[in-house]
Amino acid sequence: MRGDAHTPPQASPLPSAGPIWFPSVMGTGILGTLLQSHAHHLPGAEYGALVSLALSWVLLAVISLIFIFRSLRHPSVFIESVTSPAIAPFWGAVSLGIMSVGSATSLVIPTHFPSLAPIAWAVESIMWIIGTIIGIISAITFGVRLLGLNLGTPSTIWGLAIVGPMLSATTGATLAPHIRSENMPFLLFFAGVCFFLSFFLGLLIFAYTYHYHWRIAPIPLEKSASAWIPLGLVGQSMAAAQALALQVRPMVRPIMQDASASIANFYSWVIFFGSIPLIIWALKV
Repeated sequence: MRGDAHTPPQASPLPSAGPIWFPSVMGTGILGTLLQSHAHHLPGAEYGALVSLALSWVLLAVISLIFIFRSLRHPSVFIESVTSPAIAPFWGAVSLGIMSVGSATSLVIPTHFPSLAPIAWAVESIMWIIGTIIGIISAITFGVRLLGLNLGTPSTIWGLAIVGPMLSATTGATLAPHIRSENMPFLLFFAGVCFFLSFFLGLLIFAYTYHYHWRIAPIPLEKSASAWIPLGLVGQSMAAAQALALQVRPMVRPIMQDASASIANFYSWVIFFGSIPLIIWALKV
């Protein structure tokens, strides 16, 4: 039994608008995508997708503008957001939020307003570029900081810092058919680089944090929900592998077309079964 099972967590003040709030942007954008994707068997879901998309844009705009305004008035706000071990990982959530809204836009808008499809995909391209840049910077800088700085007690929240490039790999593969054909190989190659960057940094960070929480100290009750963050990377990596294999298929020799799909399927099954103990642990904590 957990030692702190009967000790309620102390209330914390609500944080000001900034990177910590971007998971709400990400979640709302993902909700819009899911509602639109399953609208064919969920009555009214297509309208819910529009509402979720609109709300995700409002959240993105409001949180971003408030944070920018606060940072301009007090530069220490921005400095703290990139140096504090408690806040810096959430720059990965900024990347995820931006790309989630862009992805939802490219799915929901063309479905309801076909004439706006080119604009929606142009917006998605811009959001992907911005989100990918932020995600790569977040992942690399946090990985470098792990080598030389004392970031305090290991936490699965650290995983937020490195998930961005994995989403870039998935959404980059989805975006590839909508750009100029001559640029498609470069985008897919870059998406593959993002995949491996996130994958290897994830292995390092989560091996460190799981060792700490399994061998040294249990995850605190107030942070127990973060036990699902590694599984977000796991699931996103499976989606990225499948999306990349699908888009690469027409570009390789016939003998390699089935091989690319088989490799993606093999990876997905291995990762799925390998994640079962992590799911059980996340449910327990």
